[in-house]
Amino acid sequence: MNAVFTLSELHIEQVSRHLGYRISDGRENVVAQVEQTEGDRPGWWARNFRNTTNNFSRDPSYGACTSAVTVQASGTDGTPLFAVRRGEVVPGRPEPVRQPPSQPPTREQLADGIWWGQEIPSGCQVLDAGGTLLGHVVRQVNRVMPMSPDEFRIGRTLLGGLMYRAVKTYRLHDGSGQVVGEAVSPELETQNTQGPGMLHLTGKGPYTISDAGGRQVARLDGTEGGCVGERAVLEFAGRLPDPLRTLVLALPFAMKLV
Repeated sequence: MNAVFTLSELHIEQVSRHLGYRISDGRENVVAQVEQTEGDRPGWWARNFRNTTNNFSRDPSYGACTSAVTVQASGTDGTPLFAVRRGEVVPGRPEPVRQPPSQPPTREQLADGIWWGQEIPSGCQVLDAGGTLLGHVVRQVNRVMPMSPDEFRIGRTLLGGLMYRAVKTYRLHDGSGQVVGEAVSPELETQNTQGPGMLHLTGKGPYTISDAGGRQVARLDGTEGGCVGERAVLEFAGRLPDPLRTLVLALPFAMKLV
């Protein structure tokens, strides 16, 4: 069994301008590599604009990568370990377009996750070494955090755009669709200066990863703006059953696709 499935700490480093990564242990011994095997390679700017592959504009004019994309994780000997695949993105910005609010979101708007500037859920498949579906990593709609009217008024004046706090969440589903885990970011500053669907997240901090029962099982550090950076550390609290272990392993790379 490859060490990525047994080590309690993994270091992830981006080694190319595309979706190329190296996975090592805490002593810089490389145990696996991840590389793109399917999809367009539009370059660094298109892939890193707003820290995602398709940047959620769903519009090629914004540098979006709309083709299906697959990244493959392999051992140092080339043996396949797992893969992450996102299907083709259909161009066209989400509708309807709303006007920016003049008041903080109500409790009802916070509860149902519907508020101006929210992104739409998106997910990708996680496949085992043989290409069989293990499950999905699904990004949820950003959860807007309550703020006082004074904070809201101040936020509207900063940099000419609306600012508020939000939390990013990724759900981990097994092959039958059952939720087996969840990754939750710290509170992030969210600024919207270009209209609905064009969000810019700032802030650093680890993701807390829990199982279906709410028990913390892992931690992903080295994120910026809610997305994995050039260097990240994935720490496991203990041994995890499959498919949860593989879904957690796939999470940093799925973040780049959804």
